[in-house]
Amino acid sequence: QEIACLPGKETSNGRPALTVADTHTDVHQHVNEVLLLEEMTYRYSIILESGATVASIEPSELVSPDSNDRASGRLHTGRSTGTVRIVVTTNFGGRFVCELDVRSRKVSYETEYRRMMLRLAEEGAELLQSSFAAGTFRGFEPDQIDDARTLYQRFAFLQALLDSEAFTEAVEIVRHRPHTEHLVVDEQVDPARHVKPSPSLARQLVGPSDRQPVERPIAGMTSIPKLITRHTHVETLDTAPNRFARFVVLQWRALAERVIENLSGNSTEKRRGRAEAERIVERLGLMLSVPALAEAGPLQQIPNANTVLASRAGYRELYRAFLIGDVATSLSWDGGEDVYGAGKRDVATLYEYWVFLELARVVQQLPGFRFDLSDLVALSKDEMSLDLRRGSPSVVCGSGEWRGRRVDIELWFNRTFGRGTSDGTSWTVQLRPDCSLRIRPHGGFDKETWVHFDAKYRIESYTAYFHPDAELEDQDEAEPETRAKRDDLRKMHSYRDAIRRTAGAYVLYPGSDDSKIEPLRRYHEVLPGLGAFILRPGENGEATDVASGVLTRFVADVVDHAAAQGTSRERVTFWENEAYEPSEGLTETRHEFSRSLDRPAADSNVLLGYLRSEAHVNWIERTRLYVLRTDPERGGFVDVDSPVLRSDFAALYRSDGDEVVGYRTTGAVYVRSGAELRADGYPTNPNSSGSGERYLCLGLGERIDVQAAASLVRSLAPDDGSPCVVSWGDLLESQSASIR
Repeated sequence: QEIACLPGKETSNGRPALTVADTHTDVHQHVNEVLLLEEMTYRYSIILESGATVASIEPSELVSPDSNDRASGRLHTGRSTGTVRIVVTTNFGGRFVCELDVRSRKVSYETEYRRMMLRLAEEGAELLQSSFAAGTFRGFEPDQIDDARTLYQRFAFLQALLDSEAFTEAVEIVRHRPHTEHLVVDEQVDPARHVKPSPSLARQLVGPSDRQPVERPIAGMTSIPKLITRHTHVETLDTAPNRFARFVVLQWRALAERVIENLSGNSTEKRRGRAEAERIVERLGLMLSVPALAEAGPLQQIPNANTVLASRAGYRELYRAFLIGDVATSLSWDGGEDVYGAGKRDVATLYEYWVFLELARVVQQLPGFRFDLSDLVALSKDEMSLDLRRGSPSVVCGSGEWRGRRVDIELWFNRTFGRGTSDGTSWTVQLRPDCSLRIRPHGGFDKETWVHFDAKYRIESYTAYFHPDAELEDQDEAEPETRAKRDDLRKMHSYRDAIRRTAGAYVLYPGSDDSKIEPLRRYHEVLPGLGAFILRPGENGEATDVASGVLTRFVADVVDHAAAQGTSRERVTFWENEAYEPSEGLTETRHEFSRSLDRPAADSNVLLGYLRSEAHVNWIERTRLYVLRTDPERGGFVDVDSPVLRSDFAALYRSDGDEVVGYRTTGAVYVRSGAELRADGYPTNPNSSGSGERYLCLGLGERIDVQAAASLVRSLAPDDGSPCVVSWGDLLESQSASIR
């Protein structure tokens, strides 16, 4: 079997598309020698004996034969990383197996994989220690684990610890600067030899003992002891910290050896697991040969109060690794199968889990908020498990004070938004963002705000997604990677537009571009918006300070925006909810008159005014004024703050006939006396009770066609003819009802 790159596709992002690993020197490649890259297409050919043809190739979805005998064609690696097992069956019944390793396009994916696994292990350990009493844990006992899959999952946590940069550095410190102690050793020597004078020597020379004569008296003594005791100071490596380090390494090696024992068989998963465990056993064996550990004796008890383990470089990291490993190896995580099960090393899926934990850390840092992450850990049948799995929703909740209001925050992992759910629904199809942030202020108009995040490990740079000149139209000849990016960006728009009460959707990716990234805003406020943020793991498994700082400030800004009152988005949301408030039997209403409105019909106010006579109609047409009473003693009076004076239109009707006279109002209001109105020819007697009375005159503008019968207007107006205000929506809806 032969595999080759397509012409011009020998590299990707500066990384060879096809390499042959040295399994003796490459410590991260344990099974296969041929290394491919994800999302790449290769040329394959199968050399068969004479007369033989290929009956089948599995997995069939990865290959595209270009010959009738299927002996040649193209191999598509797809988006999953890890081991790919190709099984070829011939027409003669022959069966050939070829295993290939598919690596991520990212050069740093092995390092980032280990860092994120370390983060999962540390977070799991911290959650267990904070959620359960110390007596809940049985201690680090590898023999308790019988299930091979569970054993390998727990071993993966330990492997992440051992492969971390901090642990590797700690071992080197212990190797070159080990902890030592000085012991006083007593030995019997001949006093005739040179012995350093001391009070102890003087006492032994004159004291009772088995003595020997001397040729010449010494200080008046004719004899001296045959042997005296000399105290010698000896430096030793057999100390409590070194014994503890040896104990820890032996325990870890026992777990790795148990992995080798349980993963018998020849499947891809078991072969990879055995190979990784064998590497760890070999590495731990080398650690045991370090003098500090080799010369250490057996440990009698865990030295928890030892100051060397608590503070000294090298030993401090070993002790921390022991504590994390002791708890993390007691943790069961079903989601681990998605990350490293079945021979995979799916760094993209691991990144989704890691992003959720980092977002949880970000919201935990919001000042004044308290969050409970204990719901991520469940205890059942004496087993502790991390409740974090793709396709299964998980949530952490918190609350706090912001801008004088109580604000509840929920961070969801893989929540499904579908039609018919109680809140946060999608009005089209089911959607499931990787992470969803729900912000619910108490009081005010805005009930809740959703912001969604999707983890995209494969993105290299921000401009690949959100450059203003980026081409997003479908092209059949586009590369699969390009099409995938377009689909991912469209998904952000889908979250924003399809999920109700959603104000933003953002991509999180472990990019390396250092340019300042500004999220896209639809208007001048932070929400609604789209965008992307860099979030990549640092040496300790947590996001780098720069990346997490930018995201933390953005999340705080989003919470501040959602909690604040007086924002434009709050106003828009309020009126949108008002306009589309569910109502039984509500149907879409269309009216020709709506084209003449400057504002929506429901927000356009109409004065319904009474006309006394034809002369009254003619006076209004000439003066473009509608007279309103202000004295409370008379019916139909108005105050200066009456909504009648703020009407956008006037629909004037008579008690007899079917004519309705319509005007736009000018917004002007004039004060007139009865005498002034009478002098202007007002047809009725506005001042019959004497002088000094005042009237408010509403200015009228252009004439309009109300398109409503007087009988309809009369039905909406008070029986006594007092002026009132309705909306055009009420007027038109009544008109439609009368027609129906």
